[in-house]
Amino acid sequence: MKNKKWVFMVNDEGLFFEVDAEAYERLFSEEDSRAFPEFGGCIIQTAIVHLLFRKARPEKVRAIEFRRCMLTPEGSLDPKFREKRKQLTAELASVRPLPGEEKENVIDAARRFKERRFQNEFTWSPTVSMVQKLAELIESRSEGKLRSRDALHQILILTATA
Repeated sequence: MKNKKWVFMVNDEGLFFEVDAEAYERLFSEEDSRAFPEFGGCIIQTAIVHLLFRKARPEKVRAIEFRRCMLTPEGSLDPKFREKRKQLTAELASVRPLPGEEKENVIDAARRFKERRFQNEFTWSPTVSMVQKLAELIESRSEGKLRSRDALHQILILTATA
């Protein structure tokens, strides 16, 4: 079994279109200074669909991420946005309950607030119609091997638990 990624962006009309997954990875790994010059200066919304492949056939939608990021006028990841994301990710990783403070009636809200802040700044939530369109796109992209009804069900389960 093999894991693959399909990356879809959302245009101004709320429609998805596929982009090169490798170019998207280069954007975040900072290997390509101009991964998406056609979207320079924009805030882009993407849906990253993680799939499980068996014998070169897509079998299941394993996970889905809805990310938001800001690009420079040249089409690279905005440095301020990148730093803010790294800082908040590091803060999330560093929040741990204090030893001996783990009591049933005490809630440490620091992690929850940081997670919400991260979600509000770096992720987005699709509408039901957008999820339906994404499921149809996954079906057509998989050439019918992943039926849109099954993909829709998997996406709804994944987005409901996120």
